[in-house]
Amino acid sequence: MATLNSLPDPIRLIAGSIENAEAASRGWRGLVCFPLSIEFANHGTALEGLLLLDGDSISTSGHTEYGAARLMSSINLVAERIGITLSGISLREDLQRYSYEDALTGLKNRRYFDQLFEHETAVALRKDLPLSLLLVDIDHFKRFNDTHGHEAGDKALQAFAAILKSRFRGSDIVCRYGGEEFVVILPGSDVAGARERAEELREATRTEAVEFEGNNLGYLTISIGVANWPENTGKPGQLLKLADEALYRAKTGGRDNVEVFTES
Repeated sequence: MATLNSLPDPIRLIAGSIENAEAASRGWRGLVCFPLSIEFANHGTALEGLLLLDGDSISTSGHTEYGAARLMSSINLVAERIGITLSGISLREDLQRYSYEDALTGLKNRRYFDQLFEHETAVALRKDLPLSLLLVDIDHFKRFNDTHGHEAGDKALQAFAAILKSRFRGSDIVCRYGGEEFVVILPGSDVAGARERAEELREATRTEAVEFEGNNLGYLTISIGVANWPENTGKPGQLLKLADEALYRAKTGGRDNVEVFTES
């Protein structure tokens, strides 16, 4: 089996340049490589694969050097078209991903949340499984920005996003809802479990210092509103509204706090 170290350099031919291909055909022996280059939205074009063919078979199939050169040029053109097709697929996937991804934090964005939340509420109703929602707000974030600057504020948002990513995995859905607000969907979680997860997040946040340009900017605190279906409401679609009400109580109650929705 050929290894990457033993593969010959990819042969690049200009499609339609039979003279160049015919000149190269005299030296075909063993494995011939055709590069498969793919264009990505975020880092340009890269060699992502090789189409490997036996050079002796190409020479035999072409009968003459000129015929083999024409075959070689055609194969090269096919490889280029494969690369173009794969590039189109890659670019569409990248664009779709970016349309649902928050550029600063790498979390899913509000558009993604709006679409997935509707799906999760339907699943909860169909399977009769509990569904919890956490609405999270970074305390005094405007003051942090005013004190340290917007670049430091961006760093703080990224640091908090990293904490969220480390605390919630698997079926949990974490999104940046807007500004300094984040939302977490917890499928299958009852209200007690959701509150415990919220408290763990609050504790983890207040122990992780924000560092920017070599300076320790201190610690963030967060306020969290928790709501659950079916414990807090008969309509899971209302969870965001109820979590927002609970978040408001957490903030007016002194911040750095977790509040579960209750009827006032």
